[in-house]
Amino acid sequence: MCVTPDQVREGPWRFYFPNGYLQREGYYVQGRKSGAFRSWNIQGIKTSEGMYKRDRRFGVWREWSRDGVLLNETPYVASDIHGYRYFFYENGNKSAEFYYIRGSLINRQEFPPPGVKRAHSDIPFVSEVKPETHPR
Repeated sequence: MCVTPDQVREGPWRFYFPNGYLQREGYYVQGRKSGAFRSWNIQGIKTSEGMYKRDRRFGVWREWSRDGVLLNETPYVASDIHGYRYFFYENGNKSAEFYYIRGSLINRQEFPPPGVKRAHSDIPFVSEVKPETHPR
């Protein structure tokens, strides 16, 4: 890790816990986050990973529990959530999906826990979207 004479972060950066385990790592170009960024908990289990491009999130970001169970996957475009965001139960089954367009929630659907049948009355929530703004 280095800092330019102008105090700008440049190159790979790594931060460690007192026990020596890696806490966070990423890469900077001219002071801006660029490329893969990851973080771990104090036991060394990955808790998040994603990509930056010119200090803005893009691509799919993933977060895990402190036990290493995948919690969610969130797609980004220019730091806005864009596309389907998924949440998961501990067994890996999908618990919910949210659909975003440029950071605005368009609709969401929740799924019953494992072993629970979906009731006929379970209708997904749909936010009010003006017809002229909703893509067809």
